[in-house]
Amino acid sequence: MEDYTDNAFTPIPPSSMDYIKNLRTATSFRVYVVYIDLVSILALVLSVNAIRLLKTKQLFSRSITHLLIFSMIYGNLHNLSYTIIETWSLYRSFMYSDDMTHIMFTSEECFFQHVINSCVRFLFIAIELALNIDRIIVILFRKYSHCYPKIRGEVLNILAVVLSFTLGWLLHLQGPHPGITTTSCFRETDITINLCSTNLTSYTILAAACAVMDFFMMWYTWNDRKKSNYDLKSKYLKVEQHHSLMAVSLNSLLQLFVTFIYTISMYVLQDMSTRDPDLGNANLLRWFYTTPYSTLLVPIQISVFIQWIGNRRKRRINLVTGESLTQESYFTQLSESWK
Repeated sequence: MEDYTDNAFTPIPPSSMDYIKNLRTATSFRVYVVYIDLVSILALVLSVNAIRLLKTKQLFSRSITHLLIFSMIYGNLHNLSYTIIETWSLYRSFMYSDDMTHIMFTSEECFFQHVINSCVRFLFIAIELALNIDRIIVILFRKYSHCYPKIRGEVLNILAVVLSFTLGWLLHLQGPHPGITTTSCFRETDITINLCSTNLTSYTILAAACAVMDFFMMWYTWNDRKKSNYDLKSKYLKVEQHHSLMAVSLNSLLQLFVTFIYTISMYVLQDMSTRDPDLGNANLLRWFYTTPYSTLLVPIQISVFIQWIGNRRKRRINLVTGESLTQESYFTQLSESWK
């Protein structure tokens, strides 16, 4: 979220133009844009592979599979929005390197990008909440958890989209701010660190709450799975629910880890920038924006987890097969001894 108070939009004095020019044409900025574009492409490739595995392996419930797939889709939509913004900045950095009027962005031309980027960022968090809500529903209403799982996932997905885009538009009802210029369309105030214009702490608290909730649900399903159950279908559902919950929990822990790093780094840089303003410039802040790394880690985590479940199943099948062969050879030897 942005800080729309008057103090958040202090006009840039003429003496700062050289500083802004150096900021926009710096090698560190240009290298970062190329780097983050490559990260986004890699995240897209890994996501396509993870989605293919989710569709072919069928290890999780349909609702979780649906939501995990769309969590990666929304992550890549975020990357697309972010890379468009940064690549646009890179283009102006080269084309208008000596024109301070056109190298900057106005609030009017950035407004659409601000709204879309805010909505997609909220959506990336909302789909995580949807995953956790689905697991809570399964635990509280286990007897009915097998009823319409795909529809449940689709409904939660739609609610996440509606909530995110509604919140994103509500935060921008005032429209663009005429006369305001910025170095990038990523945020309205990006020349220096302004933690009042962000919701970093609330994002971290939200991610931590999801992680705590997931740990509790994992503990519950793990202990519940140990209970004796002679109903094969119920036993299978418990195993499926446990695996689904583990996938969701690992996803939540990754989100918590990435958000925590971003939050801590922002507060550290803010403190350091009070002594050295260069440590708070927009070029340095970009390197600590960790959401693109989250979109890179999520498909890796899902692929590794699917591979781990597959290897675990193979070991159990081999163990059962080995035991069957041993029993068969034992009875063969026993029958031979009676001949």
